[in-house]
Amino acid sequence: RTAKVWDFHGYFCTHNFKGHAGIVSLVRFHPARLQLVTIADTEARLWDLESSACVGVMKNHLASISSMCFGKVKTQMFELVTGGRDQIVNVWDLQGKCS
Repeated sequence: RTAKVWDFHGYFCTHNFKGHAGIVSLVRFHPARLQLVTIADTEARLWDLESSACVGVMKNHLASISSMCFGKVKTQMFELVTGGRDQIVNVWDLQGKCS
């Protein structure tokens, strides 16, 4: 449902990302962009930290996503890899998404 980003120095919430139908189970920061990926059930969402907008929704799993990581393609270029309980691994091209 919601993923929050907290400022640990100031003890306040900086971002509040809403949009998933289910409970958010995984979160990872993009290694080269000001972006965040959240996972809930069978759906991954890419969020822009500057605009606080959802810039991508990735759906292709038949069961819940249980793992994700970023794979480096070239310098400053990464793909998202997700693995689900459906025994499927998806590789998502993030270059077409807004930054």
